Amino acid sequence: MSTFQPNDEAPSPRSERPIAVQLDLAGFLARAAPYLLESELENQLLLSLAYSLANPEAPRSEQLLVASAGQPVGAALYVPPQPLQVTRLDARAAEAVACAFARAEPRISVTMGPDAASELVARALALHAGAAVEQTGRQILLGLTEVAHVPEPPGTIRPAEEADFELCTRWYREFEVEARPPYVGDPAQAVRWALEARTLYLWDHGGPVALARLGSPTPTGNRIGPVYTAPDRRGRGYATALVARLSRQALASGKRFVCLFVDENNPLARRVYTRIGYRTVTGFGIWRLQSPR
Repeated sequence: MSTFQPNDEAPSPRSERPIAVQLDLAGFLARAAPYLLESELENQLLLSLAYSLANPEAPRSEQLLVASAGQPVGAALYVPPQPLQVTRLDARAAEAVACAFARAEPRISVTMGPDAASELVARALALHAGAAVEQTGRQILLGLTEVAHVPEPPGTIRPAEEADFELCTRWYREFEVEARPPYVGDPAQAVRWALEARTLYLWDHGGPVALARLGSPTPTGNRIGPVYTAPDRRGRGYATALVARLSRQALASGKRFVCLFVDENNPLARRVYTRIGYRTVTGFGIWRLQSPR
């Protein structure tokens, strides 16, 4: 374990200046999870990512716990080449995170988290790197604790199977082009993992017409995404029914809430999710560092 300071000056034992502490994954989960679980819904993305890294085949990651006067005040998680995920942070805590990652991971180029925190960390990183910074997107976190009744179209939900691999991979690619998520990975690998974990579902009406994944659990929640409907089958309620069914499935399994993200520039999707019972939790800003000056 190593401690990063906002500058090289040794802190006073009584100083309440935030300190960013680098931890291994086990230490991070032990020390940060209780703090993150106090706002589990808002922190669900970062938490679920941290839990998934316990897999021996998981990629390399860097975890920071931000503490002030011995108490956690924030956290950050970086899994290259994904965006740096941050929790709510004030300006001093954001500077501590930026200072730590400027030294340990100078290649970070994208931040994502609650609006103000993501911007604060991105601007602090940009100052360290001598780079420009701009907001490139904004996702809205929606949460649900009870599913409203929505009419179901013809068809039924079913788990995706190996025979669906090529179609699901194509739909993942098309989703990334349309939705412009902050991180674009390997669609084929993402589908392969989802098939193996049995977390990918289809709405089938004479063949697959819509796709959704449910499989990013935290102690009392789960997250849905991506959600995609074949372009020539849209407007018929397939994705609505699929998300509603998966939301009920998650709640029936004992989860207290279900959440998902939607691009702020997709008002149609937001209206669909609102009909199901989803409500806005907060906005997540996506900020990108440009080439150094």
